[in-house]
Amino acid sequence: MDPVVPARVVEAPWLGRLQPSGEDVSLVLESELGRTRIEGESVVSTFDIVHRPDMPNFPVLYQGGIRYRWDGEETYGMLERSTMRDKIIWS
Repeated sequence: MDPVVPARVVEAPWLGRLQPSGEDVSLVLESELGRTRIEGESVVSTFDIVHRPDMPNFPVLYQGGIRYRWDGEETYGMLERSTMRDKIIWS
């Protein structure tokens, strides 16, 4: 078994628009081994965009099923992210 190598995120899929599927959510990690790109594409998505008057700064929340590809392997996983309402492109 290969050892676990600590890595940090250097490119992240920030939430900028409400796209139900097909969004590129790839990421790049950096470690002592160099940079690693993991391809990701949203397959199914849910958004919490409810306006809460008592909490005007409550963020837009996202949860989605993602198809990840890395080094010839493919799997499905989950992605959660959020952003402030004024940062979303509402289309």
